[in-house]
Order: sequence, then structure tokens, then C-alpha cells
Amino acid sequence: MHEPRDAARRLTVIAQGRSARPHWEEIAAADDDLPLSQTPTWMDCVCASGRYADATTVYRTPEGGRLVLPLASRLIGGVPVGVLKSLPSGWDLGRDSGGLIREGGGRPTVDDVRAVVADLRRRTAVRIHVVPSHRDEAAWADAAEGLPGSTYRVHELDLSGGFDTVWKERFTSKARSNSRKAARRGVEVELDSSGRLIETFERLYRKSVERWAQQERLPVAISRHLSLRREPVDKFATVARALGDQCVVAMAWRAGEPVAGIIVLSKGRQATFWRGAMDKELAQSTGANELLHRTMIERACSAGQQAYDMGRSFRSDLSSFKEGFGAEAKFVTGYAAERVPLLVAEERLRRGVKTLLRSIPRGESHSAPQPLPVDHAAGDTA
Repeated sequence: MHEPRDAARRLTVIAQGRSARPHWEEIAAADDDLPLSQTPTWMDCVCASGRYADATTVYRTPEGGRLVLPLASRLIGGVPVGVLKSLPSGWDLGRDSGGLIREGGGRPTVDDVRAVVADLRRRTAVRIHVVPSHRDEAAWADAAEGLPGSTYRVHELDLSGGFDTVWKERFTSKARSNSRKAARRGVEVELDSSGRLIETFERLYRKSVERWAQQERLPVAISRHLSLRREPVDKFATVARALGDQCVVAMAWRAGEPVAGIIVLSKGRQATFWRGAMDKELAQSTGANELLHRTMIERACSAGQQAYDMGRSFRSDLSSFKEGFGAEAKFVTGYAAERVPLLVAEERLRRGVKTLLRSIPRGESHSAPQPLPVDHAAGDTA
């Protein structure tokens, strides 16, 4: 692996893992606009699953400042296996899913990133995968030369100008009409940040998993298994407990029945649509999903937030739904420092496994399935 152009600018590692926590907490407490994905609280949620350990690194720059690189180390049987990620799969938060933090709240520079990349190249880990936030994505694009990357699409809605502007100028007429229709058809939205509605949301989510499997022509039994690995039964409750008022479940009810729900996380400049689910039979043609997002977008505008991140868009129908609110596509690239070239091979394996699973007759029974790298859409909105 070649050295970057300015490898002579070395950073000093001053703390790693749990010993990094005091530095990280001090820097995070002084930065009101720090993305949720870069906070110690979010890392605690990740590690509560028992599948990851905090491997965050704190650097001292030659100028005397500090840089923090949040990392989660994959565990198997409680033992690290040499795979570290800024955020593991299932814990990403749309456009802001990790990245480098600069003390004082400034944007990390190209020199900062080059020096961090040089350190990552020297490590013995099998793979270290970093997804930048909106603060440092430009610096990584310039500095992460030679590192393999993978790009995915997210959608983000600009909230500048307030809700009246967003409603009149960014929502499409269809989105406005459907959200009005929901109210006429007796759909009511309930908001909760105590965790009381998590169980109701969970039931809708598991039902959605089965429908996603059918849409993607995947065996339902395997999809359930994979979903429970990605989203364990206590995951949503863990996040709700840890974040309190920053985690809101918005539930759409009709005739006393829950028809759709979304989980929205908020911090600093943005709100993030994290997960969505619905009972398609009950929600169909009600406009419930449009009303849910309208409610949370209006709430974010009232709180003075600048963006409503609608997360990854795996399918064209999800993209179209999000663009109905005026959300624009953004492309996020993650970078991997690898001892062996696994990233490209993993993407090929993922596609191959999906193709294989789609070839299995749906009526065929399956014995205990092995974990396979198949993604499910994080949000159910269409």
C-alpha cells in the first residue's frame, strides 16, 4: 500500500477504545451541531447489541488540537475479528454516518484526513471502513487516494425558509393532496418519545419485512432471520431509551388500528427519518405515510432544523416517494483501508446471494439458514 503525499505529517494517537471516551465526550459536549452519528450516545446504542465494541481513536495533531474518529469493532463470540467501521450496517444515519470530528467544531481539513488515512494504512486490522459526514466528505474525496470506495444514494430535504416554503415550493401537489386526504379519511397521527409506541412499531416492522421479502422475491424465512440479526427485537427500544426526546415514534392510526409508523431522530441541524413500517392493506390509499412525514417535517421546521434526512434509497419507488416532498438525492461514499481486497468481492457476493435466493421456489421449506449479506430497505414509505 502506497503512502499518501504528506505522510510526514504524523498524528499522535492519544487514546483508543474506552479510554477515548473522556476526550470524545468533552469535544462532543462543546459542539451543538455534531451529527448524532458522531456522538458517544449513538456508539453506546451500537455496542448495546453485543456485536460491536467501541474502538474510537483520538489523535493529537502537530498543531496541538484533537481529532476523533468513531469506530466500532466487530465481535464474534465477544472477540474482535479485525473489522472496524465508522458505523456498522443497520446503524447508518443517512448522509451522516460517521466520519472525522475536529475539536472546536470546524470542518476536518484535507491534511487531517490524509494523516488519518496514513494511520489507518499502518494498522493491522483486516479492514477499516469509514463513511464521512457532510462535514468531512469533501476532504475525504480529495485525500483518500488509493482507498477502495463504495457509494450509495440518500435523500435529504432542505428545510430552509420554514415549513410554509417547504410545503408550497418543495412538496409536490401529490404529496400535499395525499397528506390532506389522510386527515379526511380519519387518519390520526400520535407522537411519542417515551418508548411507549415502540412495541406497536415493532409489530408493523416485522410485518413489513415479510412484504419486502415478497417484493424482492426472497424466501420469507431467510428474510426474517436476516432482519432479526440486523434489527434485533430490543434495538428500537434501546435507541428510544438512550435518546429520549431526540427519538420520536410517529404512529398513524385509523379506526383504532395502527396503519403506519416512522421513527425520526433529531439532533443539531437535522432530523433523520431512521425507520418506517406499515400494514399495507390498512394503509393503502389512505395517505398515512405522507401525513406522517408532513407532521415530522413541520415539527423539524418549528424546531429550527435545517435538513430532514430521509435516509438510504434502495429502490426507485422509495426515491420517487421521497422526492415528492422535495428531497434531493445525495451520494455518499465510504472508504476502506484493507489488508486484503474484500470490499469489491463482498459487493459481488451480496449481489450473487440475492440472485441465488430469488431462484429458490417460494413454497420450498428451509432448514436453519446461515447469515447472508442481504440488505433490506430501512424505511417503509411507499
